[in-house]
Amino acid sequence: MNRQIGGSAPDDQRNINKTREIYSWCFLLQRLLDLSTDISFVLSSSFVIEYVNGKVKQLGYLPRELKGQPIGRILRPSTQADIVNMLERLRSSVIAIKGTLVSNKGKNIEGTIKLQRIFAPNGERKYIGTIYISRRGANLRDLILDSINSGVIFLGANDLIIYANKYAREKLNLKVYNHIADLQPDFRRLLEMAKKAPKDGQENAQSMELVLSDGRIFGVSSYPFAPEGNIKGWVVLFRDITETKRMQEAMAQIDKFANLGIIASGLAHEIKNPLAAMRLMIQAHENVQDPELRELFRKLKSQIGRIDRLVRQFVSYVKPSPPQSEDFELIKLIDEIEGIVGTSLKQRNVQMVKIVPSNLKVWADYNQTHQILLNLILNAIDAVGEGGHIFIRAGLTNTRCRDVDRNCVYIIIKDDGPGIPPEALEKIFYPFYTTKEHGMGLGLFIVHQLVRQNHGFINVKSELGKGTIFTIMLPAGK
Repeated sequence: MNRQIGGSAPDDQRNINKTREIYSWCFLLQRLLDLSTDISFVLSSSFVIEYVNGKVKQLGYLPRELKGQPIGRILRPSTQADIVNMLERLRSSVIAIKGTLVSNKGKNIEGTIKLQRIFAPNGERKYIGTIYISRRGANLRDLILDSINSGVIFLGANDLIIYANKYAREKLNLKVYNHIADLQPDFRRLLEMAKKAPKDGQENAQSMELVLSDGRIFGVSSYPFAPEGNIKGWVVLFRDITETKRMQEAMAQIDKFANLGIIASGLAHEIKNPLAAMRLMIQAHENVQDPELRELFRKLKSQIGRIDRLVRQFVSYVKPSPPQSEDFELIKLIDEIEGIVGTSLKQRNVQMVKIVPSNLKVWADYNQTHQILLNLILNAIDAVGEGGHIFIRAGLTNTRCRDVDRNCVYIIIKDDGPGIPPEALEKIFYPFYTTKEHGMGLGLFIVHQLVRQNHGFINVKSELGKGTIFTIMLPAGK
């Protein structure tokens, strides 16, 4: 028999290659669906189940019992009609609907059905579906992962999000089977960074920090899922660590001054000893007959007293008296301060906006907290000048305060002044550092010490031309 020659052989090879490509695509998709902790399936364009993973046992079926069956086999007619109507109006690639499922024994089970439109390599339209059984039917693994205060994501090798726990869905506004290209730029960058983890086995991982465009900081860890040495995806863990980072920065400031009180006390002791000796010598000779010498000794004694008062005052700044902590309503304290600075606000036409819950309590020394906030508000009034704005906002956090078994209350004082230069921002809490013409440079240093004494911490951020934000954390009242 003569062998036919011409264009058919290359066409046959192309068809074979195309078939292999589609088969490989289907195989990979099925393996990814098998990794899901929920019921996951593939539908044809005519809503026939082409594949379903083993989790369908939650409905009492075996996968082989549903393969080739219409999706209506496991849905109530009303739910199926709702899905069809939504698909006909579908403008995005994903829909989600709550509906009623039917178990193998005919029992109604409430759940959520999500469908995402995809296209096979041959251009055929298909749908990837996920069914979330209502909480009472959720498995223990999902209950545990949804309860933790960290995000857990499984990212497939094809950049599809196969699994996302509750924290991840809420923080990143995720949906299962989102492609990372569909995410907001910040979150897309987060997952793209996660894929840079070492590629030589699951035991390797990498950790990183990502600063989002809105200033939030996320800590991210990623672990390659690589059975038999081949990357099949990545397990990504992440958490919003913004408050933790701010606390660390504040604690670093505290460490800078941790020994300053000891140094100041020692220095004061060394200064006061010779001052006492000088005072005794003057007292021994202050009754001399010469009136000029008597006047000279009087002036010397006065100056020695002045030095002594300055030394004692500085020690009190560095080592303020122990706080007498009590519960008090923060809004009442702020209202009291507003009454004190009211004249300055009117004279400069400065508006002060307060967003403070009426029942929010702080556990701290009332007078010292008054001194802290008054100092910061007066600084803000000086900074904004004529027609400026000061915003005071407060609320409860989940962050624990230092050395006490209480969560922290945050107090934010924000102004729209000219801002603080970066080189000054680093030294703003240093003693005797000031940018004011007649300032002593002790105001913010005292604020820092008082906040520390009251088991809190303070953080400052500023941008030239955009203003300054002071954030104070103090223990919450009960």
